[in-house]
Amino acid sequence: MLNIILFGSGGQLGAEFVSRMKKQHKLSIFNRSDCDIADYKKVRQSVLRIQPDIILNCAAYTNVDGAEKDFSNSNIVNNLALENLSNVANESNSTLIHFSTDYVFDSTSIIPIKENHPKSPLNQYGLSKHLGEEKIKTICNKFFIFRVGWVYGKNGDNFPKKIIDLAKKNTEIKVIDDQIGVPTPTSFIVEVVKELLNDNNKLSKYGVYNISPNGIASWYEVALIIKNRIDGMRNDDFKLKKIIPVKSSEFKSLAKRPKYSCLCNEKIKNMFKINPLHWEIYLDSFLDEILI
Repeated sequence: MLNIILFGSGGQLGAEFVSRMKKQHKLSIFNRSDCDIADYKKVRQSVLRIQPDIILNCAAYTNVDGAEKDFSNSNIVNNLALENLSNVANESNSTLIHFSTDYVFDSTSIIPIKENHPKSPLNQYGLSKHLGEEKIKTICNKFFIFRVGWVYGKNGDNFPKKIIDLAKKNTEIKVIDDQIGVPTPTSFIVEVVKELLNDNNKLSKYGVYNISPNGIASWYEVALIIKNRIDGMRNDDFKLKKIIPVKSSEFKSLAKRPKYSCLCNEKIKNMFKINPLHWEIYLDSFLDEILI
């Protein structure tokens, strides 16, 4: 049983860790009001008191469009605060586990993106996450950076839950079909990290890794699967009859999104002997839980 301190317990990913790991490890959890990772004094005090084996950072600024208007706050949480975590991880001889994003890349790749692919973020959110990665790599002695993309789960706001909500209110919706990625459930991310934590050999293989299921998809394809599941339920709560595929240009947003951001999972398969399933299998399981 490892001694773990978790920051960002109130977020989508942090809440998943709390629900799936609290019985297997000694878990000390902090949400932002308990301990803001930008507050060095509080972070250091908490970590040195607990003396964790692992610092698990799920705290993040995730409002992609908001970061275009408010880069300062995005940069504080996603970049500058990681200096605090890196320094206290070194002082306490802890391993820092941090989560980054597919948005550190642009759209130039046409094949799944490997960990060593040159970074070139298209928006301010991606820039803040890129800078945060570099801060950890420069300062921290023992770290894992896990890049994830198109994340969804039972907690927080995400694309599948938004489609389900829209399906209750609309007979037709428009969904982008020219952005390609890999839907990644928080449950799968947690299971990968648990595999790491339960194996001392794996826990020594520090570095940057992608966590991604198999397969690729457009947002439109994901929405169609959700609609097909809803159609099979014959539930009067849902009004949706048609999903119309549209191009990104039809949706006005402050931040530019990558057209292709599929993360290659070969490194994590080979290094950790993890066998991801196809993204559709995970989505089916998620819909089993949420469409009750």
